[in-house]
Amino acid sequence: AGVPWASFRRVIDVGGGVGHFLRRVLEAYPHLRGVLVDRPFVVDAAAASPLWRAPGTVRARVDFVAGDFFDQNALPAARDGDAYVLCNVLNDWPDAQVGQILANIRAAIGACSSAAVLCGGLAVPDHDTVGAFAQVYSLDMQMMVAFRGAYRTPSQVKTLFAAAGFDMPAIHATRSPVFHWLEARPSSAAAGSSSS
Repeated sequence: AGVPWASFRRVIDVGGGVGHFLRRVLEAYPHLRGVLVDRPFVVDAAAASPLWRAPGTVRARVDFVAGDFFDQNALPAARDGDAYVLCNVLNDWPDAQVGQILANIRAAIGACSSAAVLCGGLAVPDHDTVGAFAQVYSLDMQMMVAFRGAYRTPSQVKTLFAAAGFDMPAIHATRSPVFHWLEARPSSAAAGSSSS
């Protein structure tokens, strides 16, 4: 089980830094276009980086957008087949800021019901465990102390997404026992209320 990257047309990497992750996705899926969204000085560094200056078709398929995910107007408006990607972003922020980020993405999606949000990161199990997952609890404590953020359980993430107008139809496992991709789609209830 993995993220259905092939089903998307454009990947919008929100808070994607200089774009290492986005580049890997574009290399693996030649039909995709990419948008890298980050603060202006980060996007400037990304555009000048050898990562994107290398010859080939990947650079021709990416747009750099200077913006802040706390600014509702800074995110690109959704098109059919878009995936907004948040890779290791939400764990840096407390719930209130996460809610604001998600609400801004939901506003950018608007009535485009085919758009998705893919949230990649460590997931704390929904129940107490010992063994391989014990390290996640230590990382969660570090995240709380350093950033006031948290590694959340899938249930906690689902609650945050629901409050912003999303359903969460899928959790995609990876080769890592602790890293997952959570897939969210605009909820039909939210879509219905925005059209009335």
